[in-house]
Amino acid sequence: MCTGPAVQMSAPGGGSSDRSDAASPMSTASDTSDEGVELEIDDSEDNDSTLDDRMSSYTKSATSSATDYPTEHGRRYHAFRAGSYFAPNDEYELGRLDYDHELVLKFLQYKLFLAPIDEKKMHRVLDIGTGTGLWAIEMGDAFPNALIIGNDLSPVQPRLVPSNVRFEIDDVESDWLYEDQFDFIFSRYMAGSLSDWPTLMSRAYENLRPGGWVEFQDYDFEFSSLNESLQPHHKTHQWDRDFLEAARLCGIEACPGSKLEGWVQDAGFTNIVASHDPGAPRTVG
Repeated sequence: MCTGPAVQMSAPGGGSSDRSDAASPMSTASDTSDEGVELEIDDSEDNDSTLDDRMSSYTKSATSSATDYPTEHGRRYHAFRAGSYFAPNDEYELGRLDYDHELVLKFLQYKLFLAPIDEKKMHRVLDIGTGTGLWAIEMGDAFPNALIIGNDLSPVQPRLVPSNVRFEIDDVESDWLYEDQFDFIFSRYMAGSLSDWPTLMSRAYENLRPGGWVEFQDYDFEFSSLNESLQPHHKTHQWDRDFLEAARLCGIEACPGSKLEGWVQDAGFTNIVASHDPGAPRTVG
């Protein structure tokens, strides 16, 4: 178990005067410069189709190359933007992610989110790094009149989902190309996944409707024990030290939990609420 500090962060977007009503762009696998990833685009599409329609079609065309998964040391990894995320995406890892989801739900008394959202205004929701998609699917069931979009590097989500749930192959650290803003943007357990959190915060702000909310639930990837039973000579502690050093050398932020509050403030959010839960659950595969 990883018992480092977890932070649940909720911050509503204010009506800042320097914020345009038009959506800022977000990418759905739009950068084709990656080595080993070849994406084909059908240029014959009707020009009258909406941007979201074109992005949806583009996402489907990218699926075949995104599922050409490499295997290393007996573990399967993502193909799109290969090497940008450290963890596998095989069945063992997907099972761990599902278990993570259930642990967090139980810890939060089965609340899918903590932000004080007006449920009547929940129309568009974005789940950053959706993983196996369980959170997005349960949100789709809970809010049948809302569109729930989950993005991830790996298309490992179930095919049978509520009709209002959509999954996209996407690198959230690329430009955002959605044509409409969101009422709620959610991110959970992205520690060790991103290199530029401040830019992520800024993009979330730009793509949030005035009065909307974002929520970041994350932690520091630094193992500890409440009773001080974890000692420096333990193999688990040594593994954690090595992981943190590797993340540093790769330019990846492994300890975002303690920095979330400052980042959302710098991005321009208001009415920020932060809670710190040292005992928040987290599995490590």
